[in-house]
Amino acid sequence: MNTNHLHNYLYFFFSVVVFLIGIVAPSNNFDLVFYTGSSFSLLHSDIDKVHSKTYGLLEKELPKSRFESLTSGRYGEPNYKNSKVFAEQLSFYKSRIAYYSIPTLLSFFGVSIIDSFYITSSLFSLISLLLLFLLSRRFIPSKYISFLPILFGGIGFVGVSRLSTPDSLACFGVILAFYTLLEYRRLHLLLLPILILLRRDLIILSVILLALHYLKHKKVEYSFIFSLVFCIVIYYLSTYLSGHPGWSTVFSHTFNDRILYPSSNPGQVSLKNYISTSITRTKGLVNNTSFTLFLFSSFTSVSFLYYKSDDYMSILLKPSFASEVFISSIFYVILHFALFPAMWSRFFVSFYSITFVLFIALFIEDGINIIK
Repeated sequence: MNTNHLHNYLYFFFSVVVFLIGIVAPSNNFDLVFYTGSSFSLLHSDIDKVHSKTYGLLEKELPKSRFESLTSGRYGEPNYKNSKVFAEQLSFYKSRIAYYSIPTLLSFFGVSIIDSFYITSSLFSLISLLLLFLLSRRFIPSKYISFLPILFGGIGFVGVSRLSTPDSLACFGVILAFYTLLEYRRLHLLLLPILILLRRDLIILSVILLALHYLKHKKVEYSFIFSLVFCIVIYYLSTYLSGHPGWSTVFSHTFNDRILYPSSNPGQVSLKNYISTSITRTKGLVNNTSFTLFLFSSFTSVSFLYYKSDDYMSILLKPSFASEVFISSIFYVILHFALFPAMWSRFFVSFYSITFVLFIALFIEDGINIIK
């Protein structure tokens, strides 16, 4: 058997393993409750009906012990017993319509909405790994590729495959954005607004990539204006139409205490509370292996690119593909953490993965060609 083919088969094998883990061992996290509710809300306008169908389906399809854990406690029980509490919780989730509409569509073909969420997360994790394979082949010899899915799985792909959240879909969107940046630049600009429909925080990445595009080309094209305008419009509409409660409420709900009525009683974040939370979370970064590896690989690679370039400012003003990936990834992770100081790998697995691919490429034979 051709050795290159063997490495490719191993890559596909490990990628399928990640997919199967998501299907057979889903985490059934709290988000599953509210994304299921969001999915049903596309089919029914009566919130009481949405509430009863959501919990009826969960009770039918989840293990009894898991259903009981999702419907008990200070947070689970009020949502289970009070449809008004449940309705307001949906405001945190409804802006990700590109995600929960997929299970809604699959339900028309007889697939359970719960199973559809498992399939969606696992499938987009698999597609993301296959897209990473196409990118990796551009820069890394086959002999280094076969075990990359094990690395990717360890830094978060297994997690996003198991979670009923939009993170695997967002991961696919980010990797596709970088892939089109390399192969189809005009399509790349048109894709950036769509990222915001996958997860609202990806507007950070869209703006960073637009800024790098402008610095590199020094001109404003129609596609650039279209992309920028639609990024703003989509972000605003996804926030307004979904009734999203806003940053301070999400921050308070996540880091302080659960807010049962985020729309009618939004949370408040004082400067003192923000600073203390950020400091506490920053201290915890030393134990985050994936983040530590990301920082090391990113800053080492940028330093290497600087060393090999004739002009320091060219990394920003005339960035190569590698420079654009490293710079946008670093800025995205830092800005995301500044706004929402949680370094959960599910938010960043796409950035970690593609950064590691380019880091490996830069330090193997002929790796310097990547910066051209």
